[in-house]
Amino acid sequence: MTATVPEKKESWRSAEEAVLEDGKSGLFVLDGSGDSRFMWSKDNPDEVSAAKSTFQRLKEKGYDAFKVDASGNKHEKISEFDPTLEKIIMAPRMVGG
Repeated sequence: MTATVPEKKESWRSAEEAVLEDGKSGLFVLDGSGDSRFMWSKDNPDEVSAAKSTFQRLKEKGYDAFKVDASGNKHEKISEFDPTLEKIIMAPRMVGG
């Protein structure tokens, strides 16, 4: 199985502004070290499977997921992986104290 290797994002570009290759989707994972990208093509079952596994693993660790619309707005929290989305941002839950 071919998995897409995470790429470190350019520091000047936010996940919302990131430009993806034609036909690619991106899962952007925010954490204490910055963020990582996991790219997939909805037409490539191995890439979809790898992205879905990453999504599920992070959900199990307590990460929240948000879909990003064409305008770059991340206004809707999602609970299931959808390979047809262009961009998904995942971040650890914020805990108050």
